[in-house]
Amino acid sequence: MSQTTSVIVKAGYLLRTAHASGQNLALTGDLNATASIEVIGAPNSLSQMSFNGKSLKCNHGRWGSLSTSATYQAPKYSVPDLNTLKWKVIDSLPEVQSTYDD
Repeated sequence: MSQTTSVIVKAGYLLRTAHASGQNLALTGDLNATASIEVIGAPNSLSQMSFNGKSLKCNHGRWGSLSTSATYQAPKYSVPDLNTLKWKVIDSLPEVQSTYDD
């Protein structure tokens, strides 16, 4: 039997890459909710998965599939108070001048 070079992955919002190395299938992508991941056609040598560098516990299916779940975590960010920022502007467009006439 030949070595498998491709897998079919059912995953979340956006899957960017899938790279097999040794026993691990490293996946990268984006999530907008917690998502189940199923890999169909995985080589028998694969027994582990990671998503965006985080190791995931895998379940082996009857027909050689691997499945797991990737947990979504909302990004943490803060927006500054725009009223307190010092703004700089440049009036470089003649169209914004009240005297402009085309």
